[in-house]
Amino acid sequence: KSRVRLMLTLLLLAIGVVMVLSARFARAYYDPPHETGGRATYYFSRQLIFALLGVAAMFITSRFPMWFYRRISKLVMIVAFGLLALVLVIGTKVNGARRWIGFGVFNIQPSEIAKIAVILYFSYLICKYKSKMQTFRYGIAPFAAILLGIIGLLHLSAQRRKTNVIAVIDIEIRNARMVRVKDVEDGLQVGKGEAGFEAHGCE
Repeated sequence: KSRVRLMLTLLLLAIGVVMVLSARFARAYYDPPHETGGRATYYFSRQLIFALLGVAAMFITSRFPMWFYRRISKLVMIVAFGLLALVLVIGTKVNGARRWIGFGVFNIQPSEIAKIAVILYFSYLICKYKSKMQTFRYGIAPFAAILLGIIGLLHLSAQRRKTNVIAVIDIEIRNARMVRVKDVEDGLQVGKGEAGFEAHGCE
């Protein structure tokens, strides 16, 4: 299963990179703002570099033990909320929405960190309360509270499209728990042969 997920991930990534070439080829070639220097593959090459870095990061992070992700899941969620709130104050406004926070030469998009936080923390909660997931207190309330908080902050920063993505992630993770908790755990270890929380224990 892990190999199939890995191949599908790489296939989707490759399709995305090719789509960037198709969509930005003409714009990069004519280069109205003189950003690309007339190089038709400017955006494609940049996207390819980041894609390769992302694949390398995926393989590196897949080697960390799952107890590490359990421990940092709450911290990542707190950081995500903090950045989503911070972008409302110091975020760069583009096309009416505040999406980016600049740190020198680096720009951070808090909504992307929020996606990772939702995957990590929701998976942790499902693993922790797997025997109580059919109850409102453990199976609905904490997920709904976190989801509403994130969506509320995204709406305040006019990132309404991102709310749909976060909602889909929540639905997928919570639907997966109805099948088997192990399926969610496996999903956190795309590049790893053994199962995630199952291999290291949920307790």
